[in-house]
Amino acid sequence: MTILSIKQVVERTSLSRATIYRKVRNDPSFPALIAISVGRTGVDEEALNAWLTGVKVAAEAGRKKRQEQMRELAQRRPGRW
Repeated sequence: MTILSIKQVVERTSLSRATIYRKVRNDPSFPALIAISVGRTGVDEEALNAWLTGVKVAAEAGRKKRQEQMRELAQRRPGRW
């Protein structure tokens, strides 16, 4: 198991440190922090990669749903789009 430091998690996710700590507290799908030493924590690399994959899949599903809704709307209201 590889443990990534918070700095590495920030680099991989493009989230701020504050957002990462907020997600740890409020988002059960976000990987839990692992104590590396006193005052130092990290995240399991595999768990973070799985979370990132899930976020990408959910974003793609949301995009497809919005595209379908726009197509349906355009078909119901020809000439307005």
